[in-house]
Amino acid sequence: MSAQRRLKAAAWVAISVAVVAYVVVASLRKVLVPDSVVASLLGRSLDISLLYVVCLVPGFVAATLNPGRWWLIGALAGYLGEVARQLVGLAIATQAADIQVAGLAELMAASLIHAIPSVVFGIAGAALSRVTVSRGGG
Repeated sequence: MSAQRRLKAAAWVAISVAVVAYVVVASLRKVLVPDSVVASLLGRSLDISLLYVVCLVPGFVAATLNPGRWWLIGALAGYLGEVARQLVGLAIATQAADIQVAGLAELMAASLIHAIPSVVFGIAGAALSRVTVSRGGG
């Protein structure tokens, strides 16, 4: 395997790990901060703060695992992480309520569009990773 292919493979492994980490952490957020806590002002502030931390996870993980082209890897990890999270939620909702195939296609397209802002969080998480690694001597 050439060095170029190894780098590409390593980048996709880093992105895949970041996507899985994001889906898991986003799911944990829902468990850790139940709706009863979010009803209070302090609980809502905690939930929003946790949401921002969760949004930084995919870019941070991907850029830490593969620092080459960190901004691109962070952007892809952020976007794909949010798409994966939405599709997992869609799959769960599909199991609970019998969604028509035509409606499912529209929901999937909406998921792809609604995940676009996550690119910014992916890049921010990747930048945070680069700062953290550089200050740690790496």
